[in-house]
Amino acid sequence: MAFAALTGCVSPDGSGGSREGERVPVPDDVLLGAIEDVPGVTDVDVSYEDDVTNGEQYSGRLEVDDSANPACVLDRVYAILWQGRDAVIGVSVVQGGEVTAEPPPGISFFQKTDEMQDRYGPRPTEGVLVEPEAPPACR
Repeated sequence: MAFAALTGCVSPDGSGGSREGERVPVPDDVLLGAIEDVPGVTDVDVSYEDDVTNGEQYSGRLEVDDSANPACVLDRVYAILWQGRDAVIGVSVVQGGEVTAEPPPGISFFQKTDEMQDRYGPRPTEGVLVEPEAPPACR
């Protein structure tokens, strides 16, 4: 399984922690490990990027086996990445050559915070992954 290394979370002071009162995102390597463990996922090529043109984003693609429900996998991946950095999510799922790239229902292309929180619940504040309950596309 391919694994894209992501950069670590660093606070403005370079310590890797956060200032008091700020949310600590779940580390990228933990997020990617959770994505690799989603049932049906066979390949992960997702990374965090921060550039002038596109801003902060998690982007890439996942390949899933024929038994997987691509909409469910994508919804679960959004639920996992929602726990990471404050970044737009642009992940697609490939199954048998077919691509599912649209955000889950109710989530706009730029993922407004209220949409994400309504669908996936509040973000953890201490940098610890909370295993998401079955997101709507999986029910």
